Amino acid sequence: MRSNADVVNAKVFNIPVIRCRCGAEILLIPDTRATGKAIEQHIQNCRLVKQSTYRSNSADDLSDYLIKQVFDRALEAKQEEDRITEKQQ
Repeated sequence: MRSNADVVNAKVFNIPVIRCRCGAEILLIPDTRATGKAIEQHIQNCRLVKQSTYRSNSADDLSDYLIKQVFDRALEAKQEEDRITEKQQ
């Protein structure tokens, strides 16, 4: 997981983050393998999963929740790119 300084820098430089239900933020980077690994590491250490009586369901649900955010951010970036390209034409 990233340090607080990395998250602050992400906000300053407008690097997208996804947010867990526990409040933790995970930086999104173009390397999908690294992003997936960061999500997996967070889920293993997330206090919400550790507190859950049904850990596997909770972990799967949280994984789906975070991955959906990754896809949402990718779609937003693509739409912004298309909008900019359209303006330039």
